[in-house]
Amino acid sequence: MPHRLAALCGVLVLTALALLVARSAPPAGSQQLVLRTQAIEIVDSSGQPRITLEAVGGKPAIWLYDRNRQRRIGLAIGTGDVPEVILSDPSGRARLLLRAGAERAAELRITDALGRPRVSLSVDYLDDPGLWMYDRLARARIGLKVTAGEPRLWLFENPSGRLTFIAP
Repeated sequence: MPHRLAALCGVLVLTALALLVARSAPPAGSQQLVLRTQAIEIVDSSGQPRITLEAVGGKPAIWLYDRNRQRRIGLAIGTGDVPEVILSDPSGRARLLLRAGAERAAELRITDALGRPRVSLSVDYLDDPGLWMYDRLARARIGLKVTAGEPRLWLFENPSGRLTFIAP
């Protein structure tokens, strides 16, 4: 019997405490609906990060990670508020970038293992498509562009980068 009395008293004390807390809490309609933080990390069952949602350094991004904790796919707002889709190699280096609103209206850029641009397919702000190929130092070597008039072809000398051929 004393155990039942103690249990009943415990239940009554917990109920009174819950009522006090509930009365002091603001109603749900007045609670803030926004969670503010700089990053959210989603981990797998072994605790490894697999997805991050972040706004570090003023650059919002969503990243997907592989099993080796390397960033593999990103959706970001880069420098100059340029939206980017980034595909990275197994070491985490960006290899394929899809950008809109940078130097060109839209661009697909393929990079080498050091992140240097090697091929760029783009449409400029006049809606003219272009294809550019770069050497190992990221210098333009071949350019091809279709303008409102005639298509253009540029060839550049190695290593000076001097224009050696242009047509038409």
